[in-house]
Amino acid sequence: AIAGLLVAEAWCEAKIRGSQTSIEAMAKEHFGPVVGSMVGVGFLLYNLSLLVAYISQGGAIVSSAFNPLAQWGPGVFALTLGTGLLVGQPSMLKKVNNAMVFVAMVSFLALLAAHVP
Repeated sequence: AIAGLLVAEAWCEAKIRGSQTSIEAMAKEHFGPVVGSMVGVGFLLYNLSLLVAYISQGGAIVSSAFNPLAQWGPGVFALTLGTGLLVGQPSMLKKVNNAMVFVAMVSFLALLAAHVP
């Protein structure tokens, strides 16, 4: 949580100064070009690993829902999601994103309420 706050603070400071606000640009500005490039590669690998994890988990959900297609689950999930993102209208994608964020918030609040004495 603290790291997220530090990144948010650096982003706000860069935005106020009119600098670039990407993670890599902020790292290059504060630590130099070599470390900035390493941070950019690290951030790319981190996001790639998250994407693979989400596709794997989505594929597991599809596989459990449709047993005959168990080995095809991750591919079906990725193809369906990718096609939707490719051909979807921005307004529709924004609505879907907002709905997913709402579901995540409600799930988090429900888990929080379940553990409050």
